[in-house]
Amino acid sequence: MRTLEQRLKFDHGLPVGISLIAFTHVGNLKKALVEIGPRGKVWAFTEPEVGDMYASWFEVKGDKTISGKGRLLTWPAKDVDFMAQFVGTPLATIPLTLPTKDI
Repeated sequence: MRTLEQRLKFDHGLPVGISLIAFTHVGNLKKALVEIGPRGKVWAFTEPEVGDMYASWFEVKGDKTISGKGRLLTWPAKDVDFMAQFVGTPLATIPLTLPTKDI
C-alpha cells in the first residue's frame, strides 16, 4: 500500500507547488493546502479556524506528519490573502484512512 506522502505526490495529479485539496476521515472533510517542493518534499496546512492564534505547515513523510519544522503563521484566519487560497473546489479528495480488506 502507498503511504500518504506517495498518494499526495503520485496518485492525484497534483503539480509541484501549492494545491488546494480535501482530506477526509470518518465522514469529516477538511480543506488543506498541499505543497510539493521541486525536490519532492511534501508539506500541508489545514484550513485554520477563526480562533486559531497560531498554525503552521507540517511535513508529510511516509504516513507520518511532522509539526514544528514548518513555517508558522500568527492569526492565519485574519490574513485575507492567505485564506483566499482555501476558496474553490479542491483538486483532490484524499482519505486519511485506507479501506481494509476482509481476511
